Amino acid sequence: MQTSTQGPDILAGTLCRLVGVKPTSSNITNCPYRNNYAYVLGLPGSVPVQLDAKGAIRLKKARSICAIAFSFTTLGLASDLQAQTPSQAIFTPDDVFRLKTVDDIRISPDGGTIAYQTSDADIMIDASRHAVRMIDVATRRDWLLAEGSSSPRWSPDGRLIAYTSPGAGGRTRVMIAAIKRGAARMVAEIPGSPSEFSWSPDGRTIAFTMFVPEAGPTMQMPVTRPKDATWAAPPRIITGVRYEEDGQGMVAPGHVQLFTLPIAGGTPTQITTAPLDVQNPPSWTPDGSALIYSATNVDTLGANFHISGIYVVPASGGRARIISPSTLSGQMPSVSPDGQSVAFVAWTADGRDYSPSRLYVVDLGGGNLRQIGKSLDRDITSAVWADDGHSIYASYGDRGVDKIGRFPLDNSKITEIAANVTGDFSLSSNETIAYAAARSDRPADVAIQLRGGGSKVLTHRNEGLLAGKLLGIVRPLAVKSSLDGTAVGSWLTLPPRYDARRRYPLILDIHGGPYGYNSPVWSTKDQLYAAAGYVVLHANYRGSTSYGFAFADRIAQDPVGPSYTDLMSAVDAAVETGVADPDRLFVTGGSAGGKLTAWIVGNTTRFKAAVAEKPVINETTSALLSDQYYASELISGTKPWDDPMRFWAMSALSQVAKVATPTMLIVGEEDRRTPISEAKQLYNALTLRRIPTALVLVPGASHSTIGRRPSQAGILAKLTLDWFRQFDR
Repeated sequence: MQTSTQGPDILAGTLCRLVGVKPTSSNITNCPYRNNYAYVLGLPGSVPVQLDAKGAIRLKKARSICAIAFSFTTLGLASDLQAQTPSQAIFTPDDVFRLKTVDDIRISPDGGTIAYQTSDADIMIDASRHAVRMIDVATRRDWLLAEGSSSPRWSPDGRLIAYTSPGAGGRTRVMIAAIKRGAARMVAEIPGSPSEFSWSPDGRTIAFTMFVPEAGPTMQMPVTRPKDATWAAPPRIITGVRYEEDGQGMVAPGHVQLFTLPIAGGTPTQITTAPLDVQNPPSWTPDGSALIYSATNVDTLGANFHISGIYVVPASGGRARIISPSTLSGQMPSVSPDGQSVAFVAWTADGRDYSPSRLYVVDLGGGNLRQIGKSLDRDITSAVWADDGHSIYASYGDRGVDKIGRFPLDNSKITEIAANVTGDFSLSSNETIAYAAARSDRPADVAIQLRGGGSKVLTHRNEGLLAGKLLGIVRPLAVKSSLDGTAVGSWLTLPPRYDARRRYPLILDIHGGPYGYNSPVWSTKDQLYAAAGYVVLHANYRGSTSYGFAFADRIAQDPVGPSYTDLMSAVDAAVETGVADPDRLFVTGGSAGGKLTAWIVGNTTRFKAAVAEKPVINETTSALLSDQYYASELISGTKPWDDPMRFWAMSALSQVAKVATPTMLIVGEEDRRTPISEAKQLYNALTLRRIPTALVLVPGASHSTIGRRPSQAGILAKLTLDWFRQFDR
């Protein structure tokens, strides 16, 4: 190869900057390849890339964030995002490393103190550091309880708090701190990852769940291995239904079981032994004699496969009995204050692709099942009994906004208590609610809602970082679907210094699921896009939840048509209001949003460029290669071999002959939900069709964790922007 600085060197320069190397003429090298150019990035110390037979480059050095394959018909990425000077005071990729988040917010029984978990980005480890912090509700005094710890849980009397910390050799330490004395001690060091902690009413025992490995199929080696010999690992034999899971990789045989641990110390006692996976925190009866939990069958295909039941088991162990009907799949059980009833959320196990989660109450002995909150056509996600036992506090999504409501047992009027909630909530004995309060211009903070009304935000963890910055402004957008005139919940994030007299390039960002929804709250990615001068459009298209069953179920027979129409209607509205430039439209989305992105570019040429993240491209291969392959019949209503043409008709790959839009694909190398093979199919097809394309492979990232590490969040946003800018002409 000859060193040269001639030709488009944007890709090499961008990647140099992203891995912290100043681009120079000595480390930007080009070489001819089939009448195009392959740009190879040279870094000091080694050659970190290799060029494969198809002209793809792959970063090899450990400090590189992504592995990237490019079709060189594109001749590289568009111009690098210009660095912003401090005086401009807008949100930059550097700020991603300074963000602080709160989670797992737990209020003390008397409502006077809150324990919560923090996650602060650390640029040196490219990850978040966890800690448990405390805050006095009255004075707002905030202090550190335990560095590197998580999962705080109050004892019933509020004198102690349990949490977990990393132990030696991958073990987990269960710790208990005395709040007044400030002293902490280790109760046990447990192998594995115990979770879902719950105190017994007398404060002497903690219940938790933990995975218990079991012996799997083995084979006898034909030759005895000599002492001290180094041999290859033996073959892995798979005979079960579940053998891999996104975010975990290959799953060892075994089940998640329920345990108890005395806080005085000792060995955990395994309470459940059935071949079921225990889910969610267990709930104790008031007298401490029994535990109520949800568990699901993940081993045997059949009518009850992946259906969760609500079970009662003696706290000392023994035979468990189910108290929920087989027609419901129940989770999040909560025992009433008098110990006579159990509240839980459940969806109807009727084989439908989507079934809404509702709130139910059943007698502890089983029977007398009744639905609570019948008037609310929304998905319920969690439930906690009010102290008086006459109502239940529950969380739900309503038109893209997460809320907490009070649900009377007599099914009278539901009272909305709090809105813009992120994650779970906790309740004190005086019914003060603690939760993470969401905002559009800040990550969530710790907040409380008082029983008599009134709320207070107690923390402002990102104020020092964001107070002096110009941020993207979130505002609603009125959209009526051209399909049938139905309102489509939509909003825009406008660039800092937005000028209503001009039009802006627009990025349509499509949420995944599809049974889920986006909320108009803080989004790091949206702020990065807005800072680069783009308007970002979100639309909760048909299939989205929080708008009622009929709205979500509209895609049961046609998984893409109604969604596509809703999304195009949202883009039309953004253009008609004068915000978006119709000649500078771009589209992206992840998971189901990636699938819709791929479908969109096969059905319209209105977008200048597209980025499909972790997409489903071929419904047949996705149905059989996903870690959730066993659910494919629920998603499609049939199996690929029974109706192959239906699967093909639903596949974005079936539209590839019509694609003319430059399209980048992004996927995690450890993605087992929508594996790399999905993105590769579209990448390869577009390469063969000579359509500008690129494939971005993110090392170590699964479907659920892609972009979670701060550097990856920044680089993926930047690569997306660079891809769009290349074609923004």
